[in-house]
Amino acid sequence: MKYLFLKNETEAANIPMDTILSLEVKDYYLSCHTVCGRDFSCSRVLNEIEGELPAHFVRINRNTIVNLRKVQLVNFKERTVYMNENLAYQMAIRRMKTIRNAINEYESDRHDFGR
Repeated sequence: MKYLFLKNETEAANIPMDTILSLEVKDYYLSCHTVCGRDFSCSRVLNEIEGELPAHFVRINRNTIVNLRKVQLVNFKERTVYMNENLAYQMAIRRMKTIRNAINEYESDRHDFGR
């Protein structure tokens, strides 16, 4: 299992990749949202973390990366990605094609694995 290591002034965390819902930057702080509901905040740059993530993590706007394995619904008409009942994000128009391609690739990988 792969982990994402994050630290701030008071804590350090080794977060399992399969528990991450999304990574979001607000006011210069990166928040890592997890399935257990515990968020972890630090002051890392999203571009820096993006390179550490597997292919099923996709950037949907300038401030957000989502884990495709945890997405519940993607509404392309509304340009919204729903992670759960409390967490939803807007997709950037310029990233729509990349997001569609990532979803198609993720779907084909899942089907290949099941054979």
